[in-house]
Amino acid sequence: MSSLKYKKIKFGLVGFGSIAPYYVQAIRQNNQTELLAVCDNQTQKRKKIESQGWKFFTNYQELIALDEVDAVIVATS
Repeated sequence: MSSLKYKKIKFGLVGFGSIAPYYVQAIRQNNQTELLAVCDNQTQKRKKIESQGWKFFTNYQELIALDEVDAVIVATS
């Protein structure tokens, strides 16, 4: 049986509150997925987010406009 090579699914995450770590963990546990960018309206989270290598936005429209983002998780209330 041949081994298929798939492109990683790159996610954007809108909202970085109390539920976000669960999404981050799920994305990290799957070697076919990657978190690329995070959007949150609390700019004090920027350093923490960028220290993980993720792009940071305060406007979700900028996040979803990224060509490299394949899917977006909306984790806001």
